[in-house]
Amino acid sequence: MLPLALISALGLAQTPLAANHQPPVSLKVGDRLAVIGDSITEQRLYSRMIEEYLTLCRPDLQVEVRQLGWSGETASGFVNRMQQDCLQFKPTVATTCYGMNDHGYRKFEQPIGDLYRNKMSVILDAFQKAGMRVVVGSPGIVGKTPSWVRGAGNVDDMNDGLVHLHNIGLELARKRGLGFATVFEDMVALRDKSKAVYGDKLEAAGSDGVHPGWAGHLAMAHAFLKALGMGQSDLARIAIDLSAKTVSCTSGHVVRSHDGNTFSFRSTQYPFFLQSDANPTNSATAAARFIPWNQDLSRFMLVVKGGKATKYTVAWGSQSKKFTKDALAKGINLTVEFPTNPFSFAFGQCSQAIADKQAYETKQIKDIFRRPDFKSNEAAVVQQTEMRRAAFIERVQSLRVPVDHTITITPN
Repeated sequence: MLPLALISALGLAQTPLAANHQPPVSLKVGDRLAVIGDSITEQRLYSRMIEEYLTLCRPDLQVEVRQLGWSGETASGFVNRMQQDCLQFKPTVATTCYGMNDHGYRKFEQPIGDLYRNKMSVILDAFQKAGMRVVVGSPGIVGKTPSWVRGAGNVDDMNDGLVHLHNIGLELARKRGLGFATVFEDMVALRDKSKAVYGDKLEAAGSDGVHPGWAGHLAMAHAFLKALGMGQSDLARIAIDLSAKTVSCTSGHVVRSHDGNTFSFRSTQYPFFLQSDANPTNSATAAARFIPWNQDLSRFMLVVKGGKATKYTVAWGSQSKKFTKDALAKGINLTVEFPTNPFSFAFGQCSQAIADKQAYETKQIKDIFRRPDFKSNEAAVVQQTEMRRAAFIERVQSLRVPVDHTITITPN
């Protein structure tokens, strides 16, 4: 639950219900994940980070991701396209993120909540009937009055309305035993914690007050990936004993060679690479200072024991940094200490291929499936577009190559 002081600062009359004990959805090998929502989902930022994470950081799960965002949509709108755009592809897992448009950008009224509860219930009932596991995402936050809103409510009214829908979504998830993503809380945490460093320059809800940049989407992706059960184990744990001249590593990584000081590895499991952004204040890198992304989700750990010196220089690829013996014995997170690393190029290549794939998924459902002749030739069009989509998937997989990398440890 958000601290009372923060709730007061946001001007919220309604208190967000705590979701601390809501169990995550456990992903299974071969799952097909549908990422569903409104224009914030169609921005293809948090959905891209989810797919990057599952494809590159957890390739062992072999999860296939499909992005199904639709600008301006409400839960009611998705009900009308649910079969054609989602269920026919037989997803096994889904995340939903509605509420921003449902709340009407005005002071909460009971009919708003009743309609949201009714339509979300229709969606969740259909998903469960299809045997799907579901993470219900809360809506995000409003940072300023959007330009398209005229006198319907102030920012406090809007955020209060969003909290009402957050609570309805959590109640629905609890009743059905579903997962729940605390998007509202994560975005508020980002907004609040960043003020001491950036003031109002880091706009968690985006420059228009509703559509986040990379910073806000990192908070969203964090909430969804945690609700999908990610982060329960390290992405890597490399253990080196300098005295015994031994090295071991967890699955997804193999030792190629070592001489007691220089250790070479081949890895199929990547650390997460935070993308750069034209606006560094609203970048994912900036948000990671306040959202525990690397601590929760991208622990690529190096533990070095048996050293005689008090300090060591660790070189990873072309980068190097000094650490104390005690810090190395405790373990350092290479993702944090070396933001640019031997995985960065391959990650960036795959990231762009994932972006291209998700852009095609938007074209598939919003353009091709809405053409006048679609219904008269539906089966053939679906088959053709799925073949094209498969080519995008193959492109991603072809770029997801094992990475050879070397760690050198030198006493100072």
